Amino acid sequence: LCNRNGFDFEEMQVLQKIGRLSYMLGDVDDALDKFFEAREIAVNRNSLTAVWQSDFMIGKILSSQENYQKLGRANFAPGYYLDEAILTLEQSAYQLESFTVSPFYQNQVRLLFETAIKYSITSGSALSALRLTEQYRGKQYLDLIGSHKLELKKERHKLFLGNARFLRNEIASLGKKIRIEKEKN
Repeated sequence: LCNRNGFDFEEMQVLQKIGRLSYMLGDVDDALDKFFEAREIAVNRNSLTAVWQSDFMIGKILSSQENYQKLGRANFAPGYYLDEAILTLEQSAYQLESFTVSPFYQNQVRLLFETAIKYSITSGSALSALRLTEQYRGKQYLDLIGSHKLELKKERHKLFLGNARFLRNEIASLGKKIRIEKEKN
């Protein structure tokens, strides 16, 4: 229904919800299919939040399976999707004009990092787990200071902020192009 009527955003949300439900019910293949479909829509819409959430769930599902290589659409190891989720999460912060840290957001970020750290440990990469732990601590700190509004008084500071926003938007645009090209390959 959403697909026929051009409601991409709503279709993406429905696919993610069906994916979570399928995963909870034990239908791993259907869950992965739904998250990959949601991810594709998110990449096309440049919805970085939905991209990292889909990558997180794909990585989480794959990391919970011993024989993830035998699963349908999984072209990479769970660590790849978890790393992509973290990378996209950090990029998505630059896409937002205003940002508030909600308990729900904090919980999602914590679960993402916990899953990535556990996967690194079980894969025998203690150094990667340590790096992710420090990256999570840094993310928490940046989220804390980033949620406060800047009060700029000098004109040159306002100009600098405007330039920074322009560059942030350019970087986000290039990031979208890169993600779309990665998806094609």
